[in-house]
Amino acid sequence: MASVILLLSMVAVGSQLGTQFLSISTSTDQQVAAGLLNQAMEEVRALPYTFVADGLNPTDSTVTGDSNISISGSTCKTNKSAIWNPAEVIPCSPGNAAQAPFYPHVSTTTVDGETFSVAAYPSIDAADTGSGPPVYRVTVIVSWKSSQLGPKQIAAQTLVFSASNGCLTQTNHPFAAPCQPFLYSTAAAGGGYINVTPVAGSGNPAVSGDSFDSVELLFPSSTTVAEIEQVSSVLGFVQDSVGAVSSGGTVTSSSGTGAQSSVAVDNDPGTVRHTSATATLAQDAGVVELPTAPAGTQNWVSVTPDSADTGSLTATVAASSSPACTDLGGTSQLTSLPCGNSQVTSGAAGASVLMGLYAGAASLGSAPLGKFTAQAAGYPDETFAARYTSSGGSYCTSTSGDGCVHAGSEESLPPVEVGGLPSQFLTDGAQPSGWGTGSGVCPSGAGSNYLLAVVNYSAGASSEAGYTSGSLASPAVSVPVAGSSATPTLCYWNGTGYSAQSVNWTSTAPTAPTLPTVAVTDGTVAGGAVTVTMTPTVQLVPTSKATSGSLPCSTVCTANATVPSLVQADIVYVVSQGGTTLADLEIQLNLGQVSAGTSYQEAP
Repeated sequence: MASVILLLSMVAVGSQLGTQFLSISTSTDQQVAAGLLNQAMEEVRALPYTFVADGLNPTDSTVTGDSNISISGSTCKTNKSAIWNPAEVIPCSPGNAAQAPFYPHVSTTTVDGETFSVAAYPSIDAADTGSGPPVYRVTVIVSWKSSQLGPKQIAAQTLVFSASNGCLTQTNHPFAAPCQPFLYSTAAAGGGYINVTPVAGSGNPAVSGDSFDSVELLFPSSTTVAEIEQVSSVLGFVQDSVGAVSSGGTVTSSSGTGAQSSVAVDNDPGTVRHTSATATLAQDAGVVELPTAPAGTQNWVSVTPDSADTGSLTATVAASSSPACTDLGGTSQLTSLPCGNSQVTSGAAGASVLMGLYAGAASLGSAPLGKFTAQAAGYPDETFAARYTSSGGSYCTSTSGDGCVHAGSEESLPPVEVGGLPSQFLTDGAQPSGWGTGSGVCPSGAGSNYLLAVVNYSAGASSEAGYTSGSLASPAVSVPVAGSSATPTLCYWNGTGYSAQSVNWTSTAPTAPTLPTVAVTDGTVAGGAVTVTMTPTVQLVPTSKATSGSLPCSTVCTANATVPSLVQADIVYVVSQGGTTLADLEIQLNLGQVSAGTSYQEAP
């Protein structure tokens, strides 16, 4: 009897142990499946929104072999309404990048001899025609085949949305996650020009026997941009001086598209950009001449950019000593935050737009229509943009919390001259009395053959936007560049000599001077007297500053400062001999501009 009772007890215990072992095994499988499910969902949430919108790749073998999906051409559909709303479709894109968990669409993992399958299905309501980015549903299914209980699966869903308002763009907010504070900073300097074109409507060619659409000398330029929200990106660009001639719709440049250099970095894991980058620029420009090889008594024009321009750029999403991101004064920013600086420096060789003329067989020499006077020192265009999250430094001095962004830019030019007489006029002594003798009136640096010159020109702009404990920061302009000891000066021919006017205004520009028409005749030219007539117009332009929004900046707050070309000039330049027009040109001068703009919006 005792043996029978013991046997029955052992059978009961054994049966219970078997049940417990089965329960433990099932529980372990479910835990593994739950972990794989969570991992796939986190991968979905970490993907850029555009990757979710692209959906599955219809060429993926795990898509074509999935019984839940039917494919028609490059269009994917669901045939399992029990899992998806019948009104929803699966987005497909043949060019979809290889990013888990959508490519491959189904992945397998083996744990302790058990194989688990993870499948991700993005879907969207086919009737979603809203004006903003659509909402995608992502369903993840983990399945496995239990040796004791047969097929098993667990599933979860999440909604993926990228706001079009608040997060601003999918560029700086590529992931399906809450919006973060938005900060934007852009700084630009340079980009001026001397442009020579035919006089519109005159019916005359620009230069007799040598027509063209335009001859242009472009000044160097520099740009830095920082954009910060969910991801941070910093861009930099510089271009040296460039000469270009346009004739008959064909543009010939001194260096192809111009010597340019750029950097672009970000911390978006969905891109292949670096988080830090540096670059340099060396002038590669040469002379552009029309015609290519003038000979004999053929008229010609040429543009020669400075041959010694140099540039450098730095961009980083985490500023440190290497690479060193510096402000406009050269101080390294060691903030571990986004920062960029770009600089291009005009060389010491000078630059020019020249015209060579003949009156019959008699040479009139070359006329400097516009030029940079060669100088020993370089003249930089610099830009700087950076983020700060704490107070006490040189920038964003009262910020905290979300922090703020700073933008700064400076431009500096060598002496610029426009409207020179043909060299033969000077040799023959045909120039007006006092022409080119501005010394004592105009600052040193200007040459001796010009109608109008701008010497010591420099300007700066700065701006900040972000969270502060007080009010919005005010943008600022500086003419000349802060700390400069030389005042920019406009020097011009007044009919009997030269006059000088300081260029140091900001929001209110003075009345522009009225320059007289210059009419000069050289009567010694063989074949008849030649007359040069220059009719100038000068415009003086004010700076501008503006802010919008108010703290705490639930909508975008902005601050912008701009110094345009404070002096702009237009000269109609005509050369004639008797009833023949040898040249009929319009010379335009623009000194470029500096600007600094910043924006901030708190997280919605």
